[in-house]
Amino acid sequence: MTYVKTADGKILEYREVLDNHIPNSIFNNKMHANTCEIIANNIGNLKGDKRRVFVNLLFMRSNVAKFLTAMQFLQENNFLQVKKVFLPHKLAKAFQDIIRFKVVSLQEAPPCLIDFPSNSRFAAKYVVHHLYRLFGRFYNPQRPKNNAIVRTFVEVTETLHKDRLTDSLCLFFPFSLKIERQWSFLKKCRRSGYQIGFWGVPYSFRDLIKIILDRSEKNIVNFEYNGHLRQGREFAKLKLKNYYTEDDYDASVFLIADILQENGCNVVNAAHGTGQFGPYIACSVFEALNRPQISYYSSFEHNCSIKFLMQDLQLQKQDLGNSLPRCFVFVHSNFKEFGINFSANLQTLIVNKLSNFVKDYKILIKYHPNGKIFENTNIEVVETWEEITEKYSPVFFTLNSTSFFTNYRRGPFVFLGDEIFTPFDRIDRDIEFYHYNELEQVIKNYSEDVYYKREFEKQFRLLDKIQKFVK
Repeated sequence: MTYVKTADGKILEYREVLDNHIPNSIFNNKMHANTCEIIANNIGNLKGDKRRVFVNLLFMRSNVAKFLTAMQFLQENNFLQVKKVFLPHKLAKAFQDIIRFKVVSLQEAPPCLIDFPSNSRFAAKYVVHHLYRLFGRFYNPQRPKNNAIVRTFVEVTETLHKDRLTDSLCLFFPFSLKIERQWSFLKKCRRSGYQIGFWGVPYSFRDLIKIILDRSEKNIVNFEYNGHLRQGREFAKLKLKNYYTEDDYDASVFLIADILQENGCNVVNAAHGTGQFGPYIACSVFEALNRPQISYYSSFEHNCSIKFLMQDLQLQKQDLGNSLPRCFVFVHSNFKEFGINFSANLQTLIVNKLSNFVKDYKILIKYHPNGKIFENTNIEVVETWEEITEKYSPVFFTLNSTSFFTNYRRGPFVFLGDEIFTPFDRIDRDIEFYHYNELEQVIKNYSEDVYYKREFEKQFRLLDKIQKFVK
């Protein structure tokens, strides 16, 4: 068990600390990457690329790693009065000189540090990927168009690789978050005349059985490592010239890029969202969406050979002087679906505050395209961006959203948070940010045309500055 004792004598289990006291926004930085490196040095006894896969998995899928980073965060930010930290022996030994709170060693082995809800998740992953491979054997063309592949998931791929889709094979991989979203994009690709195929990671049945019998870090790493290593070797046989992807969030996918680059292939990885993920990536070119991504990934010595560029947003100013009525749209994030409970609770609090203004202002809410859990609110739901801007001159409120970069033409974005939840490390240091308690005054300010146009203009200037940034 891993827990803390607070100054007033309360015992808080590590998940309770993460759910109620720590925002997920603090885990998108080098401090968390260093935490994962320390864990990998002391647990698992993995070497080389397997160790790198382990570090990436810890970064993205370990609540214990997040808890250890949170303890370091709380040393500098006194939001929770921690007196003692209780850790399994190996972790206590590794972090006793890093965590300044009193660390108490527990004579027990740590639990599996990579969090998956159940073994059935691995079984489902194995089955779905092999089904896609089966589809591909019957459907795929003999050769990729122009010896190029775009690793394809949903319509975000079109945003990131639009000019590349027409000259490449659009190779669809499983997308588990919302299958109908992928199906809709697949139909659009067929209508557009793109070359289409299906493929999946060749996960090993033997590795799957090992996880079912013993869900250890080593077996999980081997499952991912072996599958992606085989995938890279399969792609190498195709003699590809270009490989385009958007999988910075995948712990093992750097193995594919390494193999392809060794065989003379140009690999372009475009950030699919605003976050920073595991520190180990591989590509010839990384196309970032924001400045924090370049600052983060380029800070690691092992990424020194990567060329970092900004994605081209094709900045075009909207007509700032339209006479449509003002509305305020909350752009909802799917925190709850990913178990990011602190951020989800803050988001619900803000939605509830916004609902108090529906009598005096036009308030709308737009959910994430992968969203499945919705707020209990009287705020009107809007489905598409187009129906917003056809009727209104909008202001967008959000905690964190890629839409700031992809829908900037539609209206000014205002980011909301509190004392410890801020979006600066995921969006940009210069964005418009307000504490949620300032919401009423912000709405009043943006209701004024002069203020609205000034802030909209400022947003374009900031995006232009970001576009020109290359470290």
